Amino acid sequence: MVLKSQKIIVRRVRINGFNECYNKARQKAAIETGLLIETFSVESPLTPKETLNPEYLPD
Repeated sequence: MVLKSQKIIVRRVRINGFNECYNKARQKAAIETGLLIETFSVESPLTPKETLNPEYLPD
């Protein structure tokens, strides 16, 4: 049985991993485009859940 605290830890690790990936992508996009990194949002415009949903299309 997974404890509630274990679920919280797993969720935090998953979110931190998502944020790390987004920040790496942000840096890579700045390098590839030659734009300032500030051009790209500090936080992902999508939630981790939205990025995993193949049916999700942003407005």
